[in-house]
Amino acid sequence: MVWAAMLMVLIAIYQVPPLVKQKQWAELAGFALIWTMATAYALLVLSPVPVPRPVEMIRALMQTIYSYLGLDIQV
Repeated sequence: MVWAAMLMVLIAIYQVPPLVKQKQWAELAGFALIWTMATAYALLVLSPVPVPRPVEMIRALMQTIYSYLGLDIQV
C-alpha cells in the first residue's frame, strides 16, 4: 500500500509544478480534488476495507441528485 501512495505522490509532483508555473489555479484545484479522491479510492482498494464498485457509487450519487431535484427516476 505504501508503494501506491508513493506512486501517487510522484505523479502529483510531476503534474503540479507546470500548473503553478502557468498560474492555472482552477485547473490545479480540479486536479487536486480529483487526485485526492483517486488516491483515497486506490488506498481503500488496497486495504482490507470492503469498497463498493465505482458504478455503485455513481448510481447512489445520481439517485441522490435526482431525489433532491424531485425527480422519480430509478437508476
